Amino acid sequence: MRKIRQIFCLICMLVAVGSVPSEAFGAKQKYTRRYQKKNTYVQKKDSYFQKQDLPVANAYLQVNRERPTVKVNYVPGQTVFRTDSDQVSCHAKNKFSCTTFGVSFSAETDCETSKIVLNVAETQAMMISISSAYEKGTCFFDQILKHELTHEKIYRKVLTSYLNKTAQDMILAYEEGQDTSKGCEEIQQRIAKTAQEAAKSYAKAAAAENAKIDSPQGDHLYNTDICEQQQHE
Repeated sequence: MRKIRQIFCLICMLVAVGSVPSEAFGAKQKYTRRYQKKNTYVQKKDSYFQKQDLPVANAYLQVNRERPTVKVNYVPGQTVFRTDSDQVSCHAKNKFSCTTFGVSFSAETDCETSKIVLNVAETQAMMISISSAYEKGTCFFDQILKHELTHEKIYRKVLTSYLNKTAQDMILAYEEGQDTSKGCEEIQQRIAKTAQEAAKSYAKAAAAENAKIDSPQGDHLYNTDICEQQQHE
């Protein structure tokens, strides 16, 4: 009987010893499953925050959120007069006179301070050419000069209006960039493109306005009839 009791106790001890690793193994499995689940959630969260359509943080923060200001950097040059040739070429045609002028626009954009500088350079100085066939002080010379000075005034007036318009267009382009761009470089490209397009648009507008004081056939209207009347008096 005593021997049977010893065998029974030995069996109980073996069962107890075997249950300890089983419980530890179960706890380890439970911890592993919870860790894997948590790790999967973190991976999904990281994937969300790293979408390609979101701005790069550093580049985005370089763009000031304040409304931009525009400074126009332009110093008008002096008008040049030429009367040293009897042949004046104007738009590939020989004329009594001609007025030529050209400008270029460029921009500098500081995203950290929301400041834009519009640089305007005269690529072709304002030049009024009058044929030497007309002497200074004569009625014909004065009427031709009056006509060309009107062209000069048109060039200046249209340029002034375009400087104001371009400044407003740049502000709009910057503000749109604040909402949709991923950094300063993209906004700078927007502003530079706005300046280039404005220069082309100005050239077309100035040409159209100047054409209004010339005849449909492309000849200058000098109103020299009064000079001819004076000769007959």
